[in-house]
Amino acid sequence: MKAVIIATSLWWVALALAPNTVSAETTRDKPTLRVVADSNLKGAFEELAILYNRDHRTEVAFTFAEAATPDKQILEGTPINVFASANSAQLEAVQRATGKTLGEPQVFARGRAIYRIAAYAEGPVRMQSLARDFVDLVMGPGGRAVLTKWGFAAPEP
Repeated sequence: MKAVIIATSLWWVALALAPNTVSAETTRDKPTLRVVADSNLKGAFEELAILYNRDHRTEVAFTFAEAATPDKQILEGTPINVFASANSAQLEAVQRATGKTLGEPQVFARGRAIYRIAAYAEGPVRMQSLARDFVDLVMGPGGRAVLTKWGFAAPEP
């Protein structure tokens, strides 16, 4: 009987000291939204990602490029969820490469150029919804406030 009590006690101690596998699993399963944007949007978009992550518990992975030029990987089919650029030709190239736009590109900011953003239907329905949510954040009052703070003129709704 003493052996059973000791074994049970040791099992509880081991369980209490074990890493929290639920949170580790949750972290690993957290979806990642893939956003490609002009490099001059970096500060504003990184700030928007903090707001987005707070509300959606989703990681945002950025690729910032000069004039948001889609690199060879994107054009060859690497998944992309959101594309933001002042270069309309690049938006069209991404749309042709993915063939999966979720609505027309929308004007979301003006600076030295006019910036447009579009969501793409890459991955499961949940990712499509998250992509739309990111675009909605950028287009909404919170996004306009952040863009204005970073020196962009955001259009009124």
